[in-house]
Order: sequence, then structure tokens, then C-alpha cells
Amino acid sequence: FNGVVLLTGEVPDAAVRSDIYALARGTDRVRAVHDELVVGPATDLSARTNDTYITSKVKTRFLEATDQFSATHVKVVTERRVVYLMGIVSRAEADAAARIAATTSDVARVVKLFEITG
Repeated sequence: FNGVVLLTGEVPDAAVRSDIYALARGTDRVRAVHDELVVGPATDLSARTNDTYITSKVKTRFLEATDQFSATHVKVVTERRVVYLMGIVSRAEADAAARIAATTSDVARVVKLFEITG
């Protein structure tokens, strides 16, 4: 998102994690890389399905908060019940989005990766 890369998912070992990070970092126009990769076995289908469901719940709640920020300005990614938020927003918009995501059922944690405007 706007030159910022978020790495999520599972990798078999630290060497693969390092290789993926280096590949992302070496890509043209990448300004920053947030490495949230986990060394370990791949999550099962039910966990991935639950993450997709959590993302949809957060996005739906964002659409209901049109008086606080534009839902189209916030990218939502969920991995292992952790919701990652990206976008170019004001401090108030970032806080509102994080608050809504954090109070959505089944969300374990929220990580804000926003670029804050003026």
C-alpha cells in the first residue's frame, strides 16, 4: 500500500523468512516492509476462513462509520485473528478505525500501519 509492504503468513524456517523479507525490500518503489511472518506450520483452512470472516466483519463496521472516516481509505488484512490496518488517514481517522476493529468480535489484536496526514 503506497510503497509499504506487509508480510503475513507462515514460513517453514528463519532462512525462508529472511529471503522473503530481502525480496520485498529489494523491490522497486518499496519504502518500508513490515515483517509479520511466523515461522511454523501453515494454518488450517478453518483458521483462514475465520480470518476472512473477521476481515469482512471489520469492513462492514467501517461502512457503518461513514461519519468518522472513509472505509475506502483503510486496507484491512487479518492473519491469525490479528487485524492489520493500512492507509493514508488523519490521526483521528486512524484512531477511529483502530477502535472499531479492536471492538469487533473475534479480533485478538489490532496493528496500525497507517501513514498519518497533516
